[in-house]
Amino acid sequence: MAAAFVEVLKYISSATKRATIRKAEDDELEKARSGIYKNNAENIKKQRVGQKYGVVAEEDERIIRIKQYLSEQTNEKLSELLKQKNNPEFLTFHIIQELKKRQDEKEREYTKIRTEASEIIQGHKRISRLPEQAESGRKAGGERNVQASCLIGRSQSANKTDTRELKKTQEKTLEEWAKHEKIWFNHDNIKKNWERMDDGTSAEAEVYYFPKTKTVRKVFQYDALDSNYTPMGFIDDRISIHNALFPETKYTVLGFTRTSSRGFCFVIEQPFIDGEKLTVDELVTHMNSLGFPNQTGYVFWNDYYVVGDLHEKNVLKAKDDNGNIVIYFIDPEPRLNTSDDENGKSKYLPFKVLSK
Repeated sequence: MAAAFVEVLKYISSATKRATIRKAEDDELEKARSGIYKNNAENIKKQRVGQKYGVVAEEDERIIRIKQYLSEQTNEKLSELLKQKNNPEFLTFHIIQELKKRQDEKEREYTKIRTEASEIIQGHKRISRLPEQAESGRKAGGERNVQASCLIGRSQSANKTDTRELKKTQEKTLEEWAKHEKIWFNHDNIKKNWERMDDGTSAEAEVYYFPKTKTVRKVFQYDALDSNYTPMGFIDDRISIHNALFPETKYTVLGFTRTSSRGFCFVIEQPFIDGEKLTVDELVTHMNSLGFPNQTGYVFWNDYYVVGDLHEKNVLKAKDDNGNIVIYFIDPEPRLNTSDDENGKSKYLPFKVLSK
């Protein structure tokens, strides 16, 4: 007997015994099956019907138990059961049916996400999470950034504080979605086919150069600097707020991957900047002009935002197409300035999608 079927049978046998479907004294079919009508044509006729009914009822009960068991298993477990040799045909059928049902449910969910994200980008709906200015940066991150936000933001888990479980849940949700949408990158293929330009010392990202488009793509470990950081937090801060404050170097979400050393990573794209380092005085003057009067080391802030990690490699100056000097912010660490930080006036709201 196939191992998968044995496992299912154990589950069924451990469940509560099947209740009597109809009591003999209340149902003529059961009476016939029990032989109450003896030695007459009526009994023979109804007994046959009753016996057929009883077999069907027992079979239905077994199928119910099997379907219940299958519904409690992960996709990985179902795939494992499906690979078992010598499974009864009915078991294989119901495993496939369960997987198909889940696939259909996911497709409906992802279709809803695509529709919702499109309405947000077009301005028919809006996300209530960050200040309005920062939410414009979410849309600037591309449709995949908005879709990913809706996918992991719409569940209440996006607002929980148990970050370890939250990270695991959000990573799994994004990975399943990315594979379905064909935006899951194989890291071995990335290393083989993309031109790497960094020296490998970055704590956060691998950087790859694309000369034809004058862009860089980054395999970005979202929690490299803070183990409590979540994918949702990365989308909020490092992509959406970054894009709002520094649109010249906006990030676009392309997809996701997983590496052996960094774990779950975002794959993001950014314009390539070939520039010069700023002096400290130039940086301070520029940040003051942007409305950031306060400074401690590499960190600047105002009442609404905090921008950190503004060291010499993360801020460059270069001429634009018109010959004007432009300041470019490469990999700063922006976030909202909340009451927990520098007595800020901003607040991360529970994620909601609202009509305009």
